[in-house]
Amino acid sequence: MANDVDSTIWCSSGVALSASALDLAVRNNIQVVFARYSGWPYAVLVPSSMTGSVRARREQFIAYNDERGFILSKKFVAGKLVNQANLLKLMAKNRRQTDPTLAERLYEAGKAINETTDEINKEYGISIDEKRQQLMNWEAEGARFYWNSLRQVLPAELNFKGRETRGARDPFNAMLNFGYQTILFPEVWKAVSYAGLDFYAGYLHADRPGKPLWS
Repeated sequence: MANDVDSTIWCSSGVALSASALDLAVRNNIQVVFARYSGWPYAVLVPSSMTGSVRARREQFIAYNDERGFILSKKFVAGKLVNQANLLKLMAKNRRQTDPTLAERLYEAGKAINETTDEINKEYGISIDEKRQQLMNWEAEGARFYWNSLRQVLPAELNFKGRETRGARDPFNAMLNFGYQTILFPEVWKAVSYAGLDFYAGYLHADRPGKPLWS
């Protein structure tokens, strides 16, 4: 039944969809994603009628030039780092009995990320343009602790040496990339579009033609 489907992802070049099937998907708010074999979506079908208001999109653009743009960017980075730190501490807790040395390293990495988050929360600014590089430096610092810690946890046979996006060969990075691109990307696209926001008008990352705000 159409009511039981939230989205469909088409990764093969040898399939065809009828206009009736697409019409059924649109009428039932079913997102249709077309992706290349590598997993990267190249098209997303969404209804022409969105639920978000025009006012939301206008405020989205205006907020870039005032304090809200900086506050949102700061919260985006801090939220990401908090989640990373919490995961490392959880992994440390689960290994306290079986591998106390590794548990201690994971916990210390989580604490280091929390310290970076504290610095972010104390930062003040009135424009994202003047603070963008600093925020991205903090994000990168947290990522360094996080991915180095995951490298110590993952089995050696996965050959994970660090985070790699395009062209990754090791299984862990390959699956992360597939999850981000094919599964998470369409979900974020759907949430942004249904909120009535512009996909390409971000805050933390500088504007890039043809690149959505989260890519």
